[in-house]
Amino acid sequence: MISTKGSWEAGVDGAVAGIIMPSDPRPTDAYRQEFYKGEAEDQGWVVERGISLRVPYGRIDHAVRTFEWSRTEPDVMVGKLFAPGLGIVLEYTLAGGNETLELVRVNEPAT
Repeated sequence: MISTKGSWEAGVDGAVAGIIMPSDPRPTDAYRQEFYKGEAEDQGWVVERGISLRVPYGRIDHAVRTFEWSRTEPDVMVGKLFAPGLGIVLEYTLAGGNETLELVRVNEPAT
């Protein structure tokens, strides 16, 4: 990590908190994930829900697909699939790179 400048700065110098995922995500929902002008301007767009897929962790049902981008990196767009109770299970670059991340395992919390 190079810098966290602009992250987690809601209320400071005009920075505004955002959300990672709406509580009831529907296709065409668009939202800010965070906003700090010129530093952190991440946005998301729900494009599909009810997806089933397989990742190394196993079969995932009822996933939601988003496209995400930032005005501070206009040439980069990422697709993400979120699963209920798990979070991000698949992330892939649509533009501006060539990366894919997949959920491999989930560690249960110690009791």
